[in-house]
Amino acid sequence: MLLSFVIAVYWCLIYMILGSIVLACVPSFRVTLLNVVAFVIGAWPGAYTYYYALGFLLDHAPFHIVPLEHYPVAFSLAGAVIGGSLLVWVKIRFIKASDDRRWL
Repeated sequence: MLLSFVIAVYWCLIYMILGSIVLACVPSFRVTLLNVVAFVIGAWPGAYTYYYALGFLLDHAPFHIVPLEHYPVAFSLAGAVIGGSLLVWVKIRFIKASDDRRWL
């Protein structure tokens, strides 16, 4: 139980660092606390969805190349970037900037 919690905290820290880097590099995103939290929340389902979708698609007989065996973390981080960026984009699209400053 404690090990699962430690692993979850570890991945939250990894996603937070990754989110800060992505938010700083994309010009339309700002690095705020609310954006980083949205990135971490979107990174969890994004990483799992991307990881399992690639594993399902590439595991069929014609495409029996299974890259997930060699680079599982790279595929999960790519999914985390996609999922986290998508949630931050949706948040920025539907929440005005004046509401964003209220949370800081």
